Order: sequence, then structure tokens, then C-alpha cells
Amino acid sequence: MDNNPPLDADSNTETSDVESATNSSEVRPAETTESKSIPGDEALDINPPLSVDDKTRRLNLINRRSTAYLIEATAFAFLVYPIFWALFLHLGIERIEGGYSTSISGTSADSTVSASWFIDPSTLIFLCYWLIRDLIGTASWAKRLVGLELKSSDGSPITAGRKLLRNLTLMLPLVALIEFFIAYHGNHRMMRWGDKWGKTYVDAIDRNTIRGKYQGKMVLALILNVAVAVQVTPMVTKFYLNIFAGMPSSIENSSVKTFTSDLGYTIDLPEALVKNVSPFTNTATLTALESTLYRGGQSGNLLLRAFEVTVDINKMGGADALKDGFLNELGQPPYGNLKHQSRSVEGRLEVHYSGLKTEEGQTYAVAGKLLFTHGKRFYWLMGVWLQNNPQPEWIKKSIESFALTFPPNPGAAAASQLSPDNNQLLREIKQLADETCACEDSDCLTRMNEEGELLFKRLKTAFPTKDSIPVEMLEKVKSLTKQTMTCVEALRGKLGTKP
Repeated sequence: MDNNPPLDADSNTETSDVESATNSSEVRPAETTESKSIPGDEALDINPPLSVDDKTRRLNLINRRSTAYLIEATAFAFLVYPIFWALFLHLGIERIEGGYSTSISGTSADSTVSASWFIDPSTLIFLCYWLIRDLIGTASWAKRLVGLELKSSDGSPITAGRKLLRNLTLMLPLVALIEFFIAYHGNHRMMRWGDKWGKTYVDAIDRNTIRGKYQGKMVLALILNVAVAVQVTPMVTKFYLNIFAGMPSSIENSSVKTFTSDLGYTIDLPEALVKNVSPFTNTATLTALESTLYRGGQSGNLLLRAFEVTVDINKMGGADALKDGFLNELGQPPYGNLKHQSRSVEGRLEVHYSGLKTEEGQTYAVAGKLLFTHGKRFYWLMGVWLQNNPQPEWIKKSIESFALTFPPNPGAAAASQLSPDNNQLLREIKQLADETCACEDSDCLTRMNEEGELLFKRLKTAFPTKDSIPVEMLEKVKSLTKQTMTCVEALRGKLGTKP
């Protein structure tokens, strides 16, 4: 039985009611709602009536429970969560994944049903805390702070197992919110699902404190919780990240594997990286054949994209125009301080770049490589890490190893072998262009035309297709050809001859 004394101070009213019933010619049982059987309260008598109405009592208790919940969440977000968040980021463990796949056989066809799940590891720590928070004493520390405690609904001692059982539902998404509604609208003891399983309920340590709706303190706790989650938790996490920065990273210690893609590139990557798809919206001229984000936690990330140009690349100005467009984009906010260097590697254009990126008030260092083929594909690799940290060695090696597995035809392979002759061909073509522009009669033009045909036969032998010509050489040949044709047309106009 509950031995708490009644809180009703007006004992005279109760006496007069009894006397009235005694003196009445008809003896009736006492009419009180508190004597009715209430679901969930069969094992014990309910607490004696209070001096407040039932709605106010429920509001007071539910708001105190909400305040305790917010206080615990705030303390966890400030003291515990940032440590685990920073540690997991440093180790490159950004989420725990799992899933299943099963085959279903049918009369007409077989099909496979699969599903996957993931959870943030620091969130898992948070959920585990909610599970064990009531193990010490008769309630969690925040409940005691607001004057609440756990009580048994069947009179037996509350074991550790029952305490775990009552909080088991809080491990599921959104159930905590649902549980509070169930408690508020439930039986007299305001038992939620978990309480019914654990045969417990939450009540005031001193029932004389159940006065008012307790809304002001709950609102203050909510404001503090939001402020800590938005402002304090990220700052504290960065503090721990700086501490963990001196610890060896699992990414740095991970074994490196050479990955060769069917899209035509190869790269060396640590096996501990977490691979995710990075969304990309295709444009009128570009399609992303691949857009992959390799997460390395606090150490840094790598973004790798393979593009295909959906229009004639020559109409866009060739590989140089694509290069200029990308470098121009990397020179605009949120990027800045861009530095780059271009070079030709085996007849293909390669651009190394570095700079800064500002996002959500944090400045990051970036570095990467752009690779352009002679065809319609090109590749973009970008490494990102905290500006104040040195460039991670694994990002540096990944960028250095990033290369094309092209050419898809023998002509491009010949480009590297004929490299010593390329300049000689260009010099002869330039000399032909200069001599053509110096012509003053049609005989000279005829002679230059014959020499030009021989030169271009040599060029075609060295590079069977236009795509196999080194990008920078192709651009120079096009420029010299345009220069030559301008001179030819001007001379023919002067001589009055037909093209």
C-alpha cells in the first residue's frame, strides 16, 4: 500500500460528507473516482488523491520527465558525444553498416530481396546510454534532479533487468516521443510501454511538489539543449579532433590497394576508406559516369569523378577549354587561393592544382588532379583535409598514383614513342604555314600545297585517328592550319583565282 498522506487539507469537508451519509435514510457507498479499478494498477492501491486536478498532475509529471530527458541529452551532447564523434571520425569509422539478401523462387522467375541499414557509431553510444541510465539507484541522475524516481507497480524490488527492459523501447527511432504521449494519456500512473514491460512507473519523490505545470523549466531546458547541440557540440568536437590529430590514424595505417576502373583510370587507395556515392546533377554538356566520395574520417576525404562530354569537344574549344572551365570554377567561392600547373603526359593533358575551400565556417585545404583524354572523357580527383593539418600522406600518394589506363587504340600509345618527332613535325608544319603566307603567286601556292599533302600524310601515319594525337599538338596543328588557310584565301582574293 502507498503510505503517503492525503494532500487534501480540507478534512472538515470529508467529515461532513460522512456525517451526511450516516444521517441519511439511505446508506450509499462513498462516491469517489479514486476507488475505481484503473488498468495497470491492480496489484497496488493507487496514490491518495492530490490537491490538484488530474490534468495539472499529468502536465506536471510529464513536463518534469521531459525536462529530465532534455537535461540528460544536453549533458550527453556536451560531455560524451563529442569525444566519441571525434574519435570515430579520426579513425575513419563514420557509420556501421549491415544488411541481408535472400532469393525468392517463383514459378515464372527467381527474384532477390535485399535490404541494408547503417547507424552512426556515436549515435549508437547515445542509445546505449538511454538503455542503462536508470541502473544506478532508483532513477537516472536527471530524474532525481527534478524530483522524480522509479517505483514498482507490483510491489516487488526493481531489478537491473527491469530497469533495462523499461528503456528498451527508447532504442528505436521516434519511439521516445511516442512513449511520452502514451504516458501522458495512459493510466493514472502514466505508464508507457517500457514501464508496463518492466512493471515500473515514474512518480514524484515528494508528492507535495506536484504543483503547477512545470512548463518554464522545461522551456529553459529545451532552449539550452538546442543551443548546445547547434553551437557547443561542434566546437567541443573540434577540440577533441585536435587532440586526436596527434594519434595515428587507421587510414594512415591501412594497407593500400591499386584500383583499376573500367572507365579508364587507376588509383592507389587505402582499404580502410569508406566509399559512398556523391550526387551529381548532369548538365547539358556533361554527364558524370562516376561520382564517388571516399571518406577518411578526420584524416580527410577524396572526391573522384569521371565525366563524358555529350557534345563535340572541339566545338567547346577542346581540352584546353574544358581545363580553363574547371580551373575557373575552382577559383570561385567556396574555393579560393587556387594554384595550378599543367603538363603533357604521354600525349594527354594533366593538371595539378591546390587551394582552399570554406564550408560552414571551416576552412579546408584541397589538392588534386585533372586528367584529359583526346576523346570525350576526362577525370577529376580532389583531396580535402583540415587547413591547419599537414596534407595526409595517403591523399598525396593517391593523387600521385591517379593516372589513365588509356589509350584504347594503338595510335595513342605510339604518341609517347614518337614524342621526339612531334616537335619536328610541328616545326615543319609551322615553316610550311610561314612560307605559304609569304607566297605572292599561284605557283608558290601549288608548291606549298604539294608539300602540305606530304606533311599531313606523315602526320596521319604517326597518328591514325584524330583522337590519338596529343592534345596540345592537335591544338597547334589546328591553329597553324587556320593561319595557313587565312593566308591562302587572302592571296587568292588578291590574284582573283578560285579556291
